[in-house]
Amino acid sequence: MKRFLGIFLLLCLAIPSNAQAGPPKVPSSESVGIALLEGPVDSDSVGDVIKSIEVYRKNPAINSVVLRINSPGGSVLAGFDLARYLEETGIQVVCVVDGEAASMAFYILQSCDVRLMTSRSMLMAHEPSASGFFGGNPKDWQAMADAMKALTIMNREEIDF
Repeated sequence: MKRFLGIFLLLCLAIPSNAQAGPPKVPSSESVGIALLEGPVDSDSVGDVIKSIEVYRKNPAINSVVLRINSPGGSVLAGFDLARYLEETGIQVVCVVDGEAASMAFYILQSCDVRLMTSRSMLMAHEPSASGFFGGNPKDWQAMADAMKALTIMNREEIDF
């Protein structure tokens, strides 16, 4: 199993996210770190991923990190922090979805240098939405604004019966 994982990682790292001249450099399995994003995206899970990558980033022998993702999504703010970190980290980040990358996890996936998924994985993107007292998506908010505007106009007009 370790041999399969090593070969898989080498193949993953051989696929660049943007075209470059010449053959891609394939690092040895000893120069690859592994970080996990499992479960909901929140400040704790994002902090764990960043701590893992920071350890690898400070090691001159490590030149790439594989971030395994299996997440239903979660906090927008925490997800933005991780996405920004991945884009600015200075080390190649290869994301492999094994399970799901939904909502904010899908957004994080887009920040990786190389993006892969297994055949049994699911990706899910959707319109931005909010939860809580002011829940809904932009269409819901527009419908509410239109209804409030109509009520305001009705309240201003005199209605004769």
